[in-house]
Amino acid sequence: MEKHNMLAISTAHIEPTVLEKMNNGEKVGCIYYAKEGYGFFLPVVDLLDESAEQLAECLDQAIALARREGCTFLMIDRDVSAVEQLPEYEHA
Repeated sequence: MEKHNMLAISTAHIEPTVLEKMNNGEKVGCIYYAKEGYGFFLPVVDLLDESAEQLAECLDQAIALARREGCTFLMIDRDVSAVEQLPEYEHA
């Protein structure tokens, strides 16, 4: 049996333009899965060079934090509290 750790962060840590792209199913430089309007799941994997170049700084920082914490998944959720380790962005 395999178990995986998941880091949960607030959508406040993701730039509004990046969230909009993710909500529209557009490419953001990494694999992600929608959580039915509440956020996203991202596997914490090494990115190919061309994908890493397209990755927004906010996602890069969030994935790096998840990796440092030993997590294999990152959950971005609007109902999760913000953390000190990541910058926050204003959302409308």
